[in-house]
Amino acid sequence: MAGFAILVEPGTSPQTLEADFQNLMDLTGQYKQLKTPSLTISGKDCLAAKLDSTATIHPGVIHDNQSGSWLLAAGTVVALTGNNEPNSLLRDLLQDYLKIGSKALDRYDGHFALVIYDRPNDLLSIISDPMGFFSIFYSKQGNKTFISTSALAIAKLIKSEPDVLTIESFLRSGMVHGELTFWQDVKRLLPATIYTISDNKLVVSEYWAPNYDENITKLNLDEAMICADEMIKDMMARILSREGKVLADLTGGFDSRVTSMYIEKVGNPFVTYSVGSENHPDVLIPRLISKATGWEYQYMPLPDNWSEIQFDWLQTALNKGDARLSVASLAGVLYGHQKRSSICKTNVTGLGVDEWREIAYLNSFLFNWGKDYAFDRLIDAGILGSLPASTMRTNRETLIREGWKSYLSKQITNYSEFPNYIKSHIMFIRYRYPSHGGAYLSAASGILRSISPFCFKLPVNFALSLPHQWRFFYQHTFIRSLLERENPKLANIETANGGPAVPMKIRNLHRFWPLWSSLLDKNINRVSQKVLHKSTHINQKPQVNEYPLKPWRIAFVKQANADGFFTASKMNSGNLYEAESLRSLVNEVETGQTEQWSFLERVMTVEMAMRTVGSSIA
Repeated sequence: MAGFAILVEPGTSPQTLEADFQNLMDLTGQYKQLKTPSLTISGKDCLAAKLDSTATIHPGVIHDNQSGSWLLAAGTVVALTGNNEPNSLLRDLLQDYLKIGSKALDRYDGHFALVIYDRPNDLLSIISDPMGFFSIFYSKQGNKTFISTSALAIAKLIKSEPDVLTIESFLRSGMVHGELTFWQDVKRLLPATIYTISDNKLVVSEYWAPNYDENITKLNLDEAMICADEMIKDMMARILSREGKVLADLTGGFDSRVTSMYIEKVGNPFVTYSVGSENHPDVLIPRLISKATGWEYQYMPLPDNWSEIQFDWLQTALNKGDARLSVASLAGVLYGHQKRSSICKTNVTGLGVDEWREIAYLNSFLFNWGKDYAFDRLIDAGILGSLPASTMRTNRETLIREGWKSYLSKQITNYSEFPNYIKSHIMFIRYRYPSHGGAYLSAASGILRSISPFCFKLPVNFALSLPHQWRFFYQHTFIRSLLERENPKLANIETANGGPAVPMKIRNLHRFWPLWSSLLDKNINRVSQKVLHKSTHINQKPQVNEYPLKPWRIAFVKQANADGFFTASKMNSGNLYEAESLRSLVNEVETGQTEQWSFLERVMTVEMAMRTVGSSIA
């Protein structure tokens, strides 16, 4: 993948912009670990640079010599029709955009950041991909507009003040939503958005939105599977035709299984891999699958000494992740990507298949039937976690919750006549894809390119339009039926939830006993905790070591504490916390009395971000 840096100031010459632009370009390259070019490109009132890496599929800049216009692309752009050769499609896109504007984007998809300069009209357009996967950040400072694929680069250059509400929301959820970042003056471009600048005029427009198709809803199950199969194969073949051998992450669940099945169906070479503890279902089941299918497979765990070397990756995780994910979690992912990139430079994920198998925000489903949406139920069930209350100096939960409700309600403004389960999916697509999948994809930029085929426009619209009764609770009727129809051997292999991946029927319910017993145990334990205030289990499962391993997480907290990252008086973000309560919490985590390490990992992320760009929370 790649990145870019752009500086715009109307009424100035390139020479006037040079110093600030050079700083922006250098910081972007430094934080994202990308190559800074020897030559830059310019337009009226702007300077721009494309920063490439060994994982780039669209290197350099596309020029139209006749008009003097140019285009640069970071990420992965796919032509849905016509020529799909990486550079040829960009030339076609530039020509189409100059002729018909945003309508040209109907023919393209992917996870990308585009910059198009229309020299005849002196228009600079910054374009995000339909799902908002690839991060683009910007800040308007007086007449200057800074644009970069690095939030930290802009924040450091303009000395932006921290956004305390966004930071505390991150401490609760582990993610950053919408256009927000940790800094007040730095924003992230929303999905499917065109940010056009001309003569100090700014126009922001949306070129695509998820579409509910009643024709799909009216299909019976067999018809829907036939239609889906053809669409997925066509889409997968188009995406992968130019990639060569790819990596495919494989777990014990449905999503990666379906994705790998379709990579095989279109005849593209691939190697599956899994990450986790030896005794984890996400490792044991992929081994079963690879033996049954003959798929090439590699087990790629983190090294045994990860507790010692993880700190070497934290700054990389912060810089490349733009402080949008916990550095502790992202560090292990980036380490793994670095190792896997020696095998292939393209990683294919199963993200998006979950929209095909179950209703978004399932935990809040029963409270959101009808048209009046219970946002608080959704926020409690799927977004905001609780904080160690005594640790925070000020409780801003009410303000954070109101911010979330305002943001989520905007996502469904144009879907007011649809039932609430459709609204849930729209919010999931518009919130979760950019803030989670997109955050990981953007962070990997410069190491490898990550592609999620089920997060392209056609698959997203298809999944949105499937009848909800085919995606109910653990039944997963549609995706189980599709697996059984296309690969019975694969469908009959067990899943991490318990039981095989085939549809549930009266005659095979006994095969799902592990699932039923697990659900029964979970509900009995939930009631026991509420009524008896203790845990009660009827189904004692074998001990499974979850990644990251507990000793690694405790080692992380101990090292961070020793380095002063949890001492409020030494922290740039220390004013967020009650010093004694934070110290007490750290001690409890270090001694195994509590498992609040996720919170402390987020505290560390915030503190590292503040130190890196020179910000402090008053």
